[in-house]
Amino acid sequence: MVFSVRNGEPLAIINDGLIQHMRVGGCAGLGAKYLAREDACDVGIFGSGGMARSYLEAFYEVRKLRRVKVYSPTKSNRERFAREMTGKLDIEVTAVDKPEQVVKEADIVATCTDSTRTVFDEPEWLKAGAHITCVRACEMGPKVIQKCDLSVKLGKNTIEAMDEGMIRLHGNVGYIAGQPEERARIPNPTVDNYKGDYFKYFMDVRAGRVPGRTNNKQVTFFINAGTQGLQFAACAGKVVELAKQKKIGRELPTEWFLQDIRD
Repeated sequence: MVFSVRNGEPLAIINDGLIQHMRVGGCAGLGAKYLAREDACDVGIFGSGGMARSYLEAFYEVRKLRRVKVYSPTKSNRERFAREMTGKLDIEVTAVDKPEQVVKEADIVATCTDSTRTVFDEPEWLKAGAHITCVRACEMGPKVIQKCDLSVKLGKNTIEAMDEGMIRLHGNVGYIAGQPEERARIPNPTVDNYKGDYFKYFMDVRAGRVPGRTNNKQVTFFINAGTQGLQFAACAGKVVELAKQKKIGRELPTEWFLQDIRD
């Protein structure tokens, strides 16, 4: 549901499947734009689903890509991804059989999985000057994180603004809620949230308050988390704007959603 911030008017009812990918992939692209080396051209991707496609499209928008390597546990999935994205972007996309083949020689490394456990924790695989990013911070292991010279987070999560008691409360609720198989997927808190001065924030880098990449040998990490509500609003607003321009969709009269009954 998309509403006007001026008067609360309902503007549109739209599916969010593609928007969900666009909002996250777009921000990963911003991270690469401002933190990856200018000459970054080789990409390594863990995962072969919707997010992996969106991330690669975003990297394609901000860097002149040369080749891509993709790994995911299911061979048919990664091979399908390679065929599809080779045709879509007209660049060399190759499915590889081992995780290390994704990372070695890659200028940009992205974990685009639905895993709630560590996907990549071998810093010796990283190329000097590599830029790494994720869908979830827990995908990157602590040894890889320690290797990074600069770690930048997209924004602040809502829970980070709460006091310590509320964080403990939400943590307890998270661990006791749901079915056993659901609880088993809760991320390891030791690698999921980095607190304190460990990372900088993206807008501080963009505003010049914090230096970004300063040389081509630095390993940078963009933690693609925070400001999720703004992502949805920005993408949904653009979709509504384009739909009106192209006269796509069905018009629903605003009066269908109003009433004249007062309290």
